Amino acid sequence: MLKSWKILLLFVLLFGLFTVVGCSEDDEDKIIGTWKLYSEDGEVVDYNFMVTFTDDGTFSYTITEDDFTESDSGTYSIVESVITIIFSDGETDVSTFVITDDTMTITDGDGVSILKRQ
Repeated sequence: MLKSWKILLLFVLLFGLFTVVGCSEDDEDKIIGTWKLYSEDGEVVDYNFMVTFTDDGTFSYTITEDDFTESDSGTYSIVESVITIIFSDGETDVSTFVITDDTMTITDGDGVSILKRQ
């Protein structure tokens, strides 16, 4: 089950990979904070997915659905528009992101995900 949620996080973080050209220093700072998954492919999600990025290069996430809860943490780094996520088990995901106001839009070849700043 953990692997499927890591795939979800990768899905959530891949959107900008194909759409973002660059990311300014200010954009790097904009990712700091807590984000809640709002929708995937235009459909509002019916579970709770929260991810928090801190200014020391760490992140943590929690997924809650019915009686199921999963959490993990790790480190991240951003170079231009590319974010590299390293989970606690060493698995690495690389993607890009776009932040406009309090909305982070992420996409990959499978679709689009929207996160809202909390």
